[in-house]
Amino acid sequence: MSFATAVASQNGWTIVRQYMDNGISGATREKRAELLQLLQNAKKKKFDAVIAKSASRLGRYTIKNLLTAIYGAANSKATEQQSRYMKELASVTIRLNKLNKEFQTLLQLYTEKHIDLERLKAQNEYIQVMLNLL
Repeated sequence: MSFATAVASQNGWTIVRQYMDNGISGATREKRAELLQLLQNAKKKKFDAVIAKSASRLGRYTIKNLLTAIYGAANSKATEQQSRYMKELASVTIRLNKLNKEFQTLLQLYTEKHIDLERLKAQNEYIQVMLNLL
């Protein structure tokens, strides 16, 4: 299950579309067709939220660009909205980072238990072989 799918599932959200520019640098927007489509769809309000494992996945300055696409930047009201949404985004990012750390901890625990289980299976096989030799 992907990160976005897990977050959407936990929150009862529906994923409308996934935007992925695989193997393309985030330094330049112009080469990122999916990012440009995301910005266009944001402007048209085709979705309510963007799920990203990290804000950095959206590219440099993209959060500001996304908010500008939605709210414009020509007036002070838009700037106030951007500021408010940037604060909200920071709060969401902190929650997502916490979620990510919890997921990593669970994954580590699962891996350790899986290794312990494999070790027990190997010991059991060794004992079976030894018993068959007797």
